[in-house]
Amino acid sequence: MRLFVFLILFTASFSLRAEELLFKYNPNSVQTFEGDILSVQKYHFVNRPTSHTQFILHTQSGNKIVEVGPEWYIEAEGVNLAPSDRVSVTGSVMQKGAKTYIVAKSLRSKDLELHLRDEAGLPLWSQLQHSDE
Repeated sequence: MRLFVFLILFTASFSLRAEELLFKYNPNSVQTFEGDILSVQKYHFVNRPTSHTQFILHTQSGNKIVEVGPEWYIEAEGVNLAPSDRVSVTGSVMQKGAKTYIVAKSLRSKDLELHLRDEAGLPLWSQLQHSDE
């Protein structure tokens, strides 16, 4: 019960908007973390019809909030992220207060490999012609 309450409160505290993260990818801050997904959240940008995906990654060094990308891109790649999935996340790391955010460049697990950004941090989905983006 205590973990459930923690997850609800932690999920509700996603305070840094994804719009801010998209412009703060720093190739010099790229690190890789391994852990378990605690929860997955989908949210909308203002004035955009598609939802984006974010999840909480539980690692040995604490929980990290991972910005993944647009839901349509993740689905098109055949990826389904779910709580308790064990993943390795490589991406640009930033601190906002006591929270650690990762703007994901790639995700890996025993069942998947998802590339999200190029070496400079530009989103791969921005290179695709998609009516929703």
